[in-house]
Amino acid sequence: MQVKRFFAADMRQAMKLVRDELGAEAAIIGNRRIAGGVELTAALDYKLSALAPRVPNMELEDELRKTQSRIVSAQAELNSRSDSDASINLQLFSGKPVSAVDTHIEPT
Repeated sequence: MQVKRFFAADMRQAMKLVRDELGAEAAIIGNRRIAGGVELTAALDYKLSALAPRVPNMELEDELRKTQSRIVSAQAELNSRSDSDASINLQLFSGKPVSAVDTHIEPT
């Protein structure tokens, strides 16, 4: 988006400056009276067709899918460890003898 301020003696002259420089598609987004005339702020939105379309980078998208898959696997593993830890804590605080508690913990 292109935004520009115009200064002129009156609104008619300011509007002419806007049309001459930005064209008929420009939008007036602000105006105010100043010493010696008016200040007009106008904007011109770029055409979407003028912007280059996004070309997908297949290598990056493939890497993103692999990374997302690793994250899901890691979260599942973490959740299973949390369930195991919760089970151990439940056993410890349940009043059972310590010898009855399964203390096998896998290394990480």
